[in-house]
Amino acid sequence: MVLPNGDTLPWSIDRHPTNPVHSHGTILLGIVAALPGNDIGVRGVLDLSSENPEGGGGDGNIDGGRRFRFMHTRALKDDRTASQSQMIDAVNQCVEYGNADVIIVAMGCVNCPSDAVRDFFQRAYDDAGVLVVGAAGNQGYEGEGDDGQRYMYPASYPGVISVAAVDEKGRRMDGSNANDAVELAAHGDDVLSTFVSPQGELGYGKFGCTTQSVPL
Repeated sequence: MVLPNGDTLPWSIDRHPTNPVHSHGTILLGIVAALPGNDIGVRGVLDLSSENPEGGGGDGNIDGGRRFRFMHTRALKDDRTASQSQMIDAVNQCVEYGNADVIIVAMGCVNCPSDAVRDFFQRAYDDAGVLVVGAAGNQGYEGEGDDGQRYMYPASYPGVISVAAVDEKGRRMDGSNANDAVELAAHGDDVLSTFVSPQGELGYGKFGCTTQSVPL
């Protein structure tokens, strides 16, 4: 989630959560905001360097009240599953706590539309002005033939932007879903980013799916 300039997070938020078993959000945040200029790893797509007067400054403290602020909420359980209510709760924390400009939801389920969930995301857009961006999914559905139109939700709701993945030549990446709800596509193959291992070790790795396309 990206917060507008000057906003702060309430101290009641857990700044030292349990071990991020999946490292899902850590990978996404690294793509967006990994700090440059430290001669290690990777830099994010946001320019947070000291040379950029609009950026985050040279001290590397992206949580220091500068232009961008970030909030990472967790919906997935340790078995990599989540109910729709858990997903809504995680997104709602971003809306309620953060006054968010942008929320990334890189998870979902296929052909599982819900009127209540659709209305929730529409209200986030209409009432709170939040841009929600979702992953189109990694089942490899081509949107034609035997596959028909299969949709990943919440990405396919009208109030959410659905993002597919392409390779370095701009072709649909193997595994990326395609359907008439997809609005954007971005590179999603072998994207280098930050991660935390199940043992809690910090590192870098290459990842490839629509999840990596969403922040780009």
